[in-house]
Amino acid sequence: WLDYDMINQKPRNYFIPTNLLPLWTGAFNKSDTERISASVLKYIEDLKLDSYPGGVPNTLAATGEQWDFPNVWPPMQYLLIGGLENLGTPEAKKLSERWGHRWVKSNFEAYKQTQTMFEKVCNK
Repeated sequence: WLDYDMINQKPRNYFIPTNLLPLWTGAFNKSDTERISASVLKYIEDLKLDSYPGGVPNTLAATGEQWDFPNVWPPMQYLLIGGLENLGTPEAKKLSERWGHRWVKSNFEAYKQTQTMFEKVCNK
């Protein structure tokens, strides 16, 4: 799933966590879960979204804006982790659990070091 550019009338072919929002909302064909899961997991692997220690960045574009790479936003982590869990396949559930643990650990480590909870986390 991609965002759609209504002005130029075409899909925006770049990563943002909301590309996977249908998983969180359950707006996917449940009878096709295995195929969808394989496709989503390949998408995650191709974009190397599992390689960021602090969580999945909000975009992969390093523009210098706070909502772009390398920043990680809590609501987007929630949607991604919950969406993978909703897929229900063993592989998606395993990734969901790993990402959930990574997210909690990342925030806990930041808090231990600074005694502060942050609005966003930087993957640097």
